[in-house]
Amino acid sequence: MSNRNIQIKHRIIIIEFMIEGHITGSIKQIMIDKHDVNVSKRGIQKIVHKFKSEAKYEDRKRVGRPPKLSKRSHSIVRRLCLKNRRVLLTKIARIYNIDSTLHVSTCTVNHILNKYKLRSHPSVCKPLVTEKQRKGILQWARYKEQLDINKWAHVVFSGESMFRTHSHSPSQRIRRFQNERFSPICTKKVIQHGDKCMSGNAFQNSM
Repeated sequence: MSNRNIQIKHRIIIIEFMIEGHITGSIKQIMIDKHDVNVSKRGIQKIVHKFKSEAKYEDRKRVGRPPKLSKRSHSIVRRLCLKNRRVLLTKIARIYNIDSTLHVSTCTVNHILNKYKLRSHPSVCKPLVTEKQRKGILQWARYKEQLDINKWAHVVFSGESMFRTHSHSPSQRIRRFQNERFSPICTKKVIQHGDKCMSGNAFQNSM
């Protein structure tokens, strides 16, 4: 376990064992057996050294370059993406830079969106149907789900192939959350009944 992942209460326990005269190996085994904390010997030595030299348990705060944008700016970038999942990073950056004194790059925009787990994915193709059609399809599927095996015994399925006279355009990329793959706002609407022909036969008796 990393030295920075050790909680303050566990650091105090380590120091107390050190004061009692326990060696590093002994302290490591006690922390595993009694407190379910697996800290390395080197980590224990650093904690003890810090206490002896600075009389402190916690680590110093990490120093680094402060973030360029505020949380409000991050929220603005996020909202711009959620308004249009297919918008390009360059456009988001351009829109943001119009009303802001701090200019951001596409790399910064990408970093912000990834932080919110709005990652780029190819859009899933789904049939272009109305809300009424969608409800009808769902109702039909739920009805068929309740049919017993005797009903399905009267249905004959056969293989078939579809040949298109033209190809669909390639899938677009959109920004979405992980659980939004089939969300209507994140899918690409395609027309299933275009210029195409079918080969093969399918027979179905009335159910």
